[in-house]
Amino acid sequence: MSAVPFQFGAKFQESMLSLMLRDISFADKCVEFVPAEHLHSEAHRWLFQQIQSRYNSAATIPSRVEIDEGMKRLNKFKRKPILKIVDRCFNHDPESPDFVREQLAEFAKRTNFADLFAHSQILYNEGKHDDSYTYVLKAINHLHSINFNDEETIDIKDFEKLRQRHNAQKGIVRGADITTGIKELDEILGGGLSKAEGEFGCILGEAKVGKSIALIHFGFAAICHGYKVAHFVLEGTTEQTMMRYQARIGRIPHKNLKSNELTPEEETKLEGLGERYSGLLELVPFNKSWEYTTQDIDTKLKEFDRKGWIPDLIIVDYADLLHSRVKHHRTDLEQRDVFRDLKSIAMTRKVALWSASQAQRPRKEEARKIRTITGASVSESYEKIRIIDFLGTLNQTPEEKQLGVLRLHADIYRSNRSDKTINLITDFDRMIFHNPVWGTVPKKFMRKRDGAFV
Repeated sequence: MSAVPFQFGAKFQESMLSLMLRDISFADKCVEFVPAEHLHSEAHRWLFQQIQSRYNSAATIPSRVEIDEGMKRLNKFKRKPILKIVDRCFNHDPESPDFVREQLAEFAKRTNFADLFAHSQILYNEGKHDDSYTYVLKAINHLHSINFNDEETIDIKDFEKLRQRHNAQKGIVRGADITTGIKELDEILGGGLSKAEGEFGCILGEAKVGKSIALIHFGFAAICHGYKVAHFVLEGTTEQTMMRYQARIGRIPHKNLKSNELTPEEETKLEGLGERYSGLLELVPFNKSWEYTTQDIDTKLKEFDRKGWIPDLIIVDYADLLHSRVKHHRTDLEQRDVFRDLKSIAMTRKVALWSASQAQRPRKEEARKIRTITGASVSESYEKIRIIDFLGTLNQTPEEKQLGVLRLHADIYRSNRSDKTINLITDFDRMIFHNPVWGTVPKKFMRKRDGAFV
């Protein structure tokens, strides 16, 4: 039991719990220094102990789903007050997080000082004067190192503990890497786009080259492996995206879905798709106006939290159409901030995120030339490229389009070698961005000049 009283009220403790649920490094310190038995109420203590237990067993923070599962084991009289605290802590950002950190750091230092003083006095009274002196020096160094802020430095002696915690985090996230459904691309990404690292992948291409279909492909690949996908629709109609998913999942020609000319077998297949993938895909229609912001995306994700539905992958089709939280008069600054906000969402929530961006239009004399787009061709703001983790570009000549071949060029990846072109076989009538049966076009069948069909 701490010799220093934990004199913080209910409101402060709710901010502390809310911050613990958002920041694993802060939760780590609270688990070490905060006395659970002295928290304000049984509800506060219960939520703290759930976070403490999850962290001690798996070095991670519990999700809302896990907390709700824990509440189901309580009787209904205990559950009601706990639910109120849980809702407030999950649904509202902590008030004055810097103040919370400072106050808890001060409490931890005072607690450690009281402990070191008592222990050093025992040693001194036993005649172990040198041991008492040595103990005090070491304890004071530890006292000065206590810090609840994010920018705390890391001593090399803690590297291995933090490495193990990091790897444990990746291990406990069900499938830390979200497959793209393209073997060659997964190899570049080291298994797929990482949830644990909050990786942000972007597809760059000219108009009508298949950016939205690429995003649907990534969404389909994820739900096939049991991952939950939140797909934000900013371009086109919601119905168009819905039917594209149906075409891809059911391998039904898109034109048949649009015209409603379906065979009995296709109708039966469509009816079964909803049951098969129930709960794995949510379309979010952000196409009712041109004023949606990254704050709207964050708000929608918090709504999902309240429902207990936590996505593994977020798809934004596409980011160039979003506005940032703070309005800018310059498009390049606006788009830079949009990409920064999206990257922050991915990192904070530990989800993978895919989006797309528009490439500069080529000059007329270059339109039919064989070329490979790079990040330098991004429109409006090159700063976007500095923010994302992976950049893939889509490249296709008119001849390749007729043959159903598309060059996906892995232009940039922060964590591995890139600059590699994957020659995909496509079927856009069935929304197939990559044909898993036929695979990719072997290099020996490609014309050497820039790796394209001519």
